[in-house]
Parts: sequence; structure tokens; C-alpha cells
Amino acid sequence: MRAARISSYGGPEVLQLVDVDPPAPGPGEVVVEVRGSSVNPADVAVRNGWMAQYLPMELPLTLGIDVAGVVTEVGPDVAWPSVGEEVYGVAGVMMGAFGAYAERALTRPELLAVPPKGLDLVTAGTLPLVGVSAIQAIEANLEVGPGTRLFVHGAAGGVGPLATALARHLGAHVVASCRGGLTNIDHIGADQVVDTDDTDVLTLGPFDASLDLVGSDPTTVLDVTRPQGRAVSLIMPPDPERAAAKQVTAMMQAGDVTTARLHRLRELVESGILTPLVTERVPLDDIAKAFEIKAAGGVRGKIAITIG
Repeated sequence: MRAARISSYGGPEVLQLVDVDPPAPGPGEVVVEVRGSSVNPADVAVRNGWMAQYLPMELPLTLGIDVAGVVTEVGPDVAWPSVGEEVYGVAGVMMGAFGAYAERALTRPELLAVPPKGLDLVTAGTLPLVGVSAIQAIEANLEVGPGTRLFVHGAAGGVGPLATALARHLGAHVVASCRGGLTNIDHIGADQVVDTDDTDVLTLGPFDASLDLVGSDPTTVLDVTRPQGRAVSLIMPPDPERAAAKQVTAMMQAGDVTTARLHRLRELVESGILTPLVTERVPLDDIAKAFEIKAAGGVRGKIAITIG
């Protein structure tokens, strides 16, 4: 079968489409015939070697975290899913799985769920990591509720619009930032969107809660968050000394994809609260092109990888 693998760390050019033996499921494992995946910042971090500083990985490895497809094999002790069922979830090497940029991926049932009704599997394959990250941040770590003033820093990509939509559904007032002009920002859905090229975000606060999707400065979201507020970053740990000085509960969030959170994500999508946005569909054969598009910036929503 074909898989997009790296044998060394670097830019998009290190991705090679190669023939490998298909994975075989062991106890508690399943094989998914992959129909769709996507490009996440974490995929870039694995490819360029940044993630290896925190989580050593053995090369060569197959890239790709998000997965959606049809189960083709199950190992011993697997009660669900059954062969022939559609699933979505994650299959990244950092989760101990095979990697999703392949015609077949090995993963585990606790990382999968039934995909939202009404979505094709390619679209479903763009949702797991960004959708669960939004749910984790908004509902659990930032404790957003009615009347919360929320700042979403860098809201134009995959997580931002979903986090914004969920927060507004929960009754929050959302101010979001993006860069490079305020054209084509309707997909963000915030109460207010500001351009960081001509607006100092430090003038926007104070906010009850802040979500950093940029990570260029570990103090920014802390400086706009009120004392006793909450701040979460998906990119870089917030400065602990600044957080302590302001008595802000601050953390870096690692995506924790579980079946329960995937169920919650499906519920939110099927009810129309969250809407996936796919602006590019790139076949596995052109996987390096997908990463080049990502590196160029300005992507609204997600880049889907189509497989099969």
C-alpha cells in the first residue's frame, strides 16, 4: 500500500510517497481504510522535527493524525467497531498508531467514533483534532459560559472558527484576531474581528478567558486576560511568571482525543452548532503540495487530504 513517510526531518520535500506493507491489527487494534485526513500544525511539527524534542519518534514514520474511513480488520478483544463500519478519529504516531497519510492506518477504538451524519468521509477527516481541541479549550479548560468575554488570538485557521462558534453557543462574547486584512472573515463568526497588522491586541482587554492559536509571544494572552481569569495556548506554554503575577490560570493544552469527545463533536456538528470548513482538497499523491499551501499561510479552515 502507499503511505506518505519521512526518513529525515525538514521541509515539505522530505515527504515521500512509498510502498509499505499494510499494518496488521494486534489485540485492541483496528485497521481503517483511509478516505480522508488533513494537515494540522502538529503534523508540521512532527515533519520538521520540533515534536521530536518532546516526544522521541523512530524514523522512518508515516505522517498524519486525523483519520476517517472504513474499518477493514479488527484485532482480538475489540468489541467495537466492526468490519465495514465508518469511523473518524486519530491515527497519529504520537498516539502510538501508524499514521493517517496512508491507504490503511492502524489505530485503537478509544481514538475513534462514528462520524457525523451528513458529512462525507473526507470532510469528517478534517475534524477530529481541531474539533476536539476547541471542545477541550472552551468547555473544559477555559470554562466558557454565559457572559464570558473571550479572546481568540489567531482565529482564521482550523480551531478558531469552531472555538468561536462553540463559545457563542454557550453565551460568550467573542473577540477574535486574524492577520493580513479583514477580507473573507465571515467564517470566523466572532462578535468582533480585529486585524493584528493595524490593531494592538493589548488594547482590547481585559477578557475573562483567552485562547492563543498563534504562539508567537507567551505573554500576549496573559496581558489581555483579567486577574483570576483563564488562558490557554495550543502552541506555546504561557509565561508562568506572568501568569502567577496576574493570578491567571494558564496552561498549554495538548489535544486529547477520546471517543467521548468525538461523540460530543459529532453532536455539535449534527445540531448545526459547529460547521467544518474545507478550503483545499489535496490527493495523497500531492501530499507535499498540501504542506506548501499550509506554509504559505492565509488558509481559511482546513486542508483535506483525500485518499482512495
